[in-house]
Amino acid sequence: MSQDLDLQSIIQKVTDASLQLSGADFGILFYDLPARSIQREHLFALSTNSSDVQDHLEDITGFQTLITDQVIRLTTRQELTKYNSKIFGDGNAARSEGWIVQSFMSVPITSKSGETIGCLMLGHGQEGIFTKEAEEMVLGVVSQATVALDNAMLFEKLVSANEEKERLLEKATEQNFRKDEFLSIASHELKTPVTSMKGYLQILEKQVSKEGNGGYLPLIQKANKQVNKVIHLVNDLLNLSKLEAGKLQYNFSDFKISEVLADCIANIKNAEYKHNIRVFGDQNSVIRGDRNRIEQVIINLIDNAIKYSPDATEVLIGLSEDRGYFKLEVRDFGPGIPEEKLQLIFERYYRGEENSYKTSGLGLGLYISGEIIKRHQGRMGVESEQGKGSTFWFVIPLDQDPE
Repeated sequence: MSQDLDLQSIIQKVTDASLQLSGADFGILFYDLPARSIQREHLFALSTNSSDVQDHLEDITGFQTLITDQVIRLTTRQELTKYNSKIFGDGNAARSEGWIVQSFMSVPITSKSGETIGCLMLGHGQEGIFTKEAEEMVLGVVSQATVALDNAMLFEKLVSANEEKERLLEKATEQNFRKDEFLSIASHELKTPVTSMKGYLQILEKQVSKEGNGGYLPLIQKANKQVNKVIHLVNDLLNLSKLEAGKLQYNFSDFKISEVLADCIANIKNAEYKHNIRVFGDQNSVIRGDRNRIEQVIINLIDNAIKYSPDATEVLIGLSEDRGYFKLEVRDFGPGIPEEKLQLIFERYYRGEENSYKTSGLGLGLYISGEIIKRHQGRMGVESEQGKGSTFWFVIPLDQDPE
């Protein structure tokens, strides 16, 4: 990975610099990568003054056993053998044919949290090479290197986190696509039988009314209402699938907002709501857009205002124009929306927990409405205060050219 190469480059430069400052014959730096796996893994770098010295170091990995959390400075052959006879004694990997390590210095590399995450080791074939001054110089190099290594490791973690994020995003996108595909197919398959059921119930309702069998009429009417709810849900799913696929059709034309409002209010009153709908402002505005889609948005706002204020008796609709824009507001007198949830209102499938158990729906209405308004080059929002109700609004240009 490119991140490994960055770390490798840093530890190699640190090893080379320490070798030059201390006058050592060789330098080895081990850097720990604890987050890679359950077992600790090390990067390492080797620096020598000649290929002959490197040939004498047959097994560099054996020096990992010398990693400590303290500075070690040994300047005689006797001290080295006593310190670790396996590495520095007769027949070990650090000696061969007359060349032998007789001076050794080890400096731990410590993270910001105080954890030992590596070690720099220096060796020489003569005694008394590493002085106190050399130790201090090497400590200075390691101190500066630690900052660079920490930054490189942080960068690696960020890159790894981004890669994981992209992987999860790709997986979520795939799952979302499959879900949308399923919803699209399911809603299409449901639409035909549900529409047929609606037709049969209407015929049955007329027949029962004609025959005067009033005992069954309320039951049929209730069944009709439930079918209407299912049709509404299916239409939401169909609109969502078309919206996500970019296939939601728009037919722009000029129309009076008063005509659309009249149709919306008539539609709502047919549902036998008890709320009084009052309109304020100039209803003579002529706007350009898709009349059916704008009507869909307005009905959704009024319907929500009624459903989420069951104890209120009226809903207010405000109309206004300003600087070439038309604004419509729908105010209810319900319990209001908590401030921390206002940002979630227009998300897909979001439903307010406070009243969700009392109302039907999939939480798609406002999301679809918001997307329709965006398609009209407008914007949609909400203002609410708990205990005083909510006001949903949208603003669109009075005159616009569809894309």
